[in-house]
Amino acid sequence: MAKDILFIISDQHSYKLQGYAGNRIVRTPNLDRLAESGTVMNDCYAACPLCVPSRLSILSGRYPSEIRALTNDASLDSNVATFVHSLNASGYDTTLCGRMHFVGPDQRHGFTKRLVGDITPTTLKKGWNRDGVGALPWNRGRIEHLAIQCMGGGDSTVLEYDRDVTQAAVDFLSKNYDVPQFLCVGMYAPHFPYIAPKELFDYYYDKVVIPEESFHGDEHPVFKGKLRDKDEETVRAAMAAYYGMTEFMDQNVGKILDAWENYLQRTGREGIAVYVSDHGDSNGEHGFYGKNTFFDPSVHVPMIFSGSGIPEGKEIHSPVSLLDLGPTFCDIAGAMLPPKQKGISLVGAMEGTESDDDRIVISELINRFGVSSIGRMAKWKNYKYVTFSGFPDADQLFDLEKDPYETKNIIGENREIAGKLSSYIRDNLKCPETVMEEIDELKANTDIISRCRHEIKDEWKIREGMAEDAPSPMISTKIQVSFR
Repeated sequence: MAKDILFIISDQHSYKLQGYAGNRIVRTPNLDRLAESGTVMNDCYAACPLCVPSRLSILSGRYPSEIRALTNDASLDSNVATFVHSLNASGYDTTLCGRMHFVGPDQRHGFTKRLVGDITPTTLKKGWNRDGVGALPWNRGRIEHLAIQCMGGGDSTVLEYDRDVTQAAVDFLSKNYDVPQFLCVGMYAPHFPYIAPKELFDYYYDKVVIPEESFHGDEHPVFKGKLRDKDEETVRAAMAAYYGMTEFMDQNVGKILDAWENYLQRTGREGIAVYVSDHGDSNGEHGFYGKNTFFDPSVHVPMIFSGSGIPEGKEIHSPVSLLDLGPTFCDIAGAMLPPKQKGISLVGAMEGTESDDDRIVISELINRFGVSSIGRMAKWKNYKYVTFSGFPDADQLFDLEKDPYETKNIIGENREIAGKLSSYIRDNLKCPETVMEEIDELKANTDIISRCRHEIKDEWKIREGMAEDAPSPMISTKIQVSFR
């Protein structure tokens, strides 16, 4: 019998903010128990440290530049098969509960049903104005600036949304099904705004440790013009809220895992539970906030597998990618793999029959601060190589074992390693000039489409009997924040 699969994907959760990963301040008992009962990928990287590109790459198994998705305006061609299509075609019911950040008319990409709509716009609107929503009060391009202007303890749209998503997932798992299930639960926390439940914000406020070591070091000139704020009060408030939101998210994960375990026990089915996040959050390190950098807090993410056939208490230290999720799911399900996959199945690594300690994984992004530039990162062993187009003399190489805050560029004394990683990037990715041309073409199309008057009807039906045109669960009337 095919195994049921629970896939939990949070938004903007950095690997380092987990108890099992060595953090002695944050409380993540549910992720910790999932890790203890399963296998942890300790060195997992996002294909892009930004929401839409990362998620579309996960689904398609392709690099962001290959599918022309390096911005949050991007959409995936409906003719591109995703691993969800593959699971669907092999007999699974494929259900999406919550966030996936699809943009455009195709809000499924292989999912047979959707329990909760998204918290961010699904249509292209000029400037992504959110008139009438009353929450997340910012426009594209200013998100990081406003993120640190609204920090504290209280309630927010993000917290309300995740409560609804969690309850919908729990309700779904209280029922029995005749065919194998793939349930994807997408939560928005711990994505900013940096607002945590008040008791959690207050708990962490005096406990977080300011990352002063990261405030000094060798910096790439591409960051000129990017928001930086190293003020201790700013950093402390952002960290306290982020830690509190992470614990809040972990509490929701626990509720879903309890429902999942009850579901498997009640039905007698075998199942696999998987937790990842699409990217991380700098959260004050180097003075940055949010994502879209190659510093580890932004691009290094959790990945945990647990369940039937998964070794318990195992850690895999060689680099892996979020691109590996699709091949792994298809391997577990015995489903046909979509074409042009850039990831690999991790089943062999978990079983101990395969290992690749020499593997290189890639991430990429587009930088729009100051000079527009295509950035690429290659992670190999303990080394991270970073390059940005337009800055030929500013490539960087960091040794993460000796320099975890990535402040010392050692490329001068390690030209051979840098050359190896640079060649790997050139051999596997489109040249930056081609990518930039395609992004500019996409933007020109988007500028026209975003002016259209059509609307896409979202599926906000999250409770049995709720009207199809019920308001979005992201509309909160309880946005109250206490500030420090």
